Amino acid sequence: MVPWSLETFWERIAPTFIENWPQALRERSLPALDLQVPWDELLAAMSHSKYRGWFPNLQPHLSLDALEERIDAGLAQIGGPAFLRLGSRSPKDGLQAQQFGLRIEHGHQGVRLLTSDSRRAAFDIRCAMDYSTMPRLFLRPWRTIPTWSEFRCFIQGGEVVGISQYDFRDLGRSEIIVQHAERIEAVLREALAAMLPEFHLPDIIADLILVPNEDDRKEITKDAVTNNRFDAMLLELNPFIVQTNPALFTWLEPFDRRFRFIH
Repeated sequence: MVPWSLETFWERIAPTFIENWPQALRERSLPALDLQVPWDELLAAMSHSKYRGWFPNLQPHLSLDALEERIDAGLAQIGGPAFLRLGSRSPKDGLQAQQFGLRIEHGHQGVRLLTSDSRRAAFDIRCAMDYSTMPRLFLRPWRTIPTWSEFRCFIQGGEVVGISQYDFRDLGRSEIIVQHAERIEAVLREALAAMLPEFHLPDIIADLILVPNEDDRKEITKDAVTNNRFDAMLLELNPFIVQTNPALFTWLEPFDRRFRFIH
């Protein structure tokens, strides 16, 4: 079950989890509420998953009441709908997420995200067991992120070696990116330049989103880009390893420092 060496996990993967970000990077990203979920509640969720067999001696269908109450309390603290994710990544591959999305308003919806056979969630929780670390569960205030507004940025040796349109398979060619590529690239590079001294790994992959510069809590619009009223914000970090999707780059060739998007 252990997919990486202990050294690789601690030096290259675990530092990208939200709970391990430096405070300066957290302040450049969306708010994230740590739910402080104990092991028994996480394992209760896994007891309802088809991946229960990954967890030795775990009885099936344990009570989910405590986990649901914890998520409800977190939602009340946030004061509205939220996005639930592990510190490592989201359970976006599970049946609940595929059918109903990742937006939750009630604790039972969050529980369903974890119990509806997300391999990503089960895998990361099991890896935490293997490496004797505590997985963390976060709520972020919900925001709609248009697919055209997210970009994958590659940092190697402390330098930006490439920027790519994130969603290239489903989105394809985006007119707003094509028309404003030069300004979008400039905004992304300016944001990355500010973040470079704060990255705690020399090699890392950062996903950035475009946000309105008058209020970064709001959803970006195409009008904001057209009128040059936008900035960029950190969304998440990923390990600089071949298991991470290289977007419009490839792991078979060196990164060429370009901004890549579908023309």
